[in-house]
Amino acid sequence: MMKKMPVIGYRITMSDLLSGLKGFFSSSSKDEFRGILSKFIKSRHVCFTNSGISAFYIALLALKKRSSRKEVILPAYTSPSLVVAVNKAGLKPVLCDISLEDFNMDADALLKMISSETLCVVCVHMFGMPARNIEQIKHNLPEDIFLLEDCAQAMGSKIGDRLAGSFGDLAVFSFNRGKNLPAYGGGGIFTSSGELASEIEDIVNELRAPGLIYEISLFLKFICLSIVFRPVFYSLLYPFISHFKEDKVPTDFSVEGYTSLQARLGTVLFKRFSESCMKRYENALTLIHGLRNTKGIILPEMQDNLIPAFNRLPIVFKNIELREKVEKEFIKNGIEVSRLYFKPLHHIFDLGYDKEEFPNAVYLAERLLTLPIHPMVDEGTLKKMLDLIRGMPE
Repeated sequence: MMKKMPVIGYRITMSDLLSGLKGFFSSSSKDEFRGILSKFIKSRHVCFTNSGISAFYIALLALKKRSSRKEVILPAYTSPSLVVAVNKAGLKPVLCDISLEDFNMDADALLKMISSETLCVVCVHMFGMPARNIEQIKHNLPEDIFLLEDCAQAMGSKIGDRLAGSFGDLAVFSFNRGKNLPAYGGGGIFTSSGELASEIEDIVNELRAPGLIYEISLFLKFICLSIVFRPVFYSLLYPFISHFKEDKVPTDFSVEGYTSLQARLGTVLFKRFSESCMKRYENALTLIHGLRNTKGIILPEMQDNLIPAFNRLPIVFKNIELREKVEKEFIKNGIEVSRLYFKPLHHIFDLGYDKEEFPNAVYLAERLLTLPIHPMVDEGTLKKMLDLIRGMPE
């Protein structure tokens, strides 16, 4: 049987699992994790909730209390869950096209979307690639419009000497499986504004706290995750795992409290986090440099001041048929790839836009493949990926 390389992964050891058990008995786990993340992101206030999308939703509710405006600007290509959260918060999603240079929101197009009803701009750092123009975006926004960073895929990514999540009025992170710090669920809301923090804390303090049975089930799932992340076991269990892959657009989500167990697991995994981020960056550079002269593809444009902790590496194929061939070859060779989101947001939801609008987002959705670059990807797998793409006829 051929060994399969999952598109996401993180090295979780038996020591991590044993240390995580302390989360059942420690009342200080959340404070410890909060302190670590606050120091890391350089954010004075950190609040936790049960998922990244609920963290985003709570952030919107806090902003909604500060303004009567209703419009939330989102990139046209991003997670559909964001639209669900915006609608759930009683706000209106407004879309902006992306740039095909870094696959993030186009800063010039964004300025044309600003209106008297704009509450906030959501800057999503897609694939872990930090939005290179975020300082320009922040500088050009009127003072009464908030900048919210979505760092669900970008924890550990840097622009210069600053981390993604430190530029906006507030930022949200995800600790779900598949993210850069996968403590099997949970999300964080970060801000240095005391007023926003107070609004967020009021909401979070009212959330239902999960019980012991829920925490035990989470720990069992985390054990399974530690096994599944290993390519050998992933290969053996793939027929079973494939049935649990998320490919449907959610219609709603739960908003609950965060557990001490998840906080403890996050603290334990954080000990290797910087090492993991650097490995992601190095693996991505190996592929980017190796594919730089390959015709028919578009790679994310790397600038000297960017150090992305790529969650996965995005590659855009100018020819859809070539993308399909490469995808089949990767699967045949035991390397899992993902198209991530198959459609731009205005092709998923009826938001009042024509299908032809946001051409860059449409182009990306049709031609994108994301490749594994997590710390468990070895040199042999990197070479195989390079050979497969470079060896395909145009």
